[in-house]
Amino acid sequence: MITLLADAAAATAQGIDPSSVGTIIATVIAALLGGGFLGKKISDGTRIQIDPQPLEISMRKEYVTRTEFAEFKGELKTDVKEMRGLFDQAVRMITDRDERLTSDIKGMAERMHTSIQEVQVEAAERRRRIHDKLNEHADQLARIDARTEVSKSIGKAAAAIMALANKQSS
Repeated sequence: MITLLADAAAATAQGIDPSSVGTIIATVIAALLGGGFLGKKISDGTRIQIDPQPLEISMRKEYVTRTEFAEFKGELKTDVKEMRGLFDQAVRMITDRDERLTSDIKGMAERMHTSIQEVQVEAAERRRRIHDKLNEHADQLARIDARTEVSKSIGKAAAAIMALANKQSS
């Protein structure tokens, strides 16, 4: 019986479905009970035969062998190395592109700064010219205003003289 149990355990290790192994063990136990052998010493010459012979065994699942698993691990390691290489290459390309862009941006910034300074100098010169013209116009207006004040005063004096002359002639 111990030999049968050991054979059943070996069959389980070889990939036989556990329910099939259980059926085999139950059949063996039933055969022992039915034949009255349980509790009695079984002689070395006694053989128990399980029907049908040969015993039909079907594989339900396939398992990976150690060799296949080792090959798969090797493939994975190769793939990971390749992916790391591609990742490093992508990082280098991005870094190179960023350095070129940084250089281009610095050049544009310098050109813009120069243009802004030129515009600033030109705008300051134009404002100075406008102020000079405004000052010139202010001087001319002041002269015109001064003349206008004199003419107003002359007009008032003439009106006063005329009023006085009209008073005297009356």
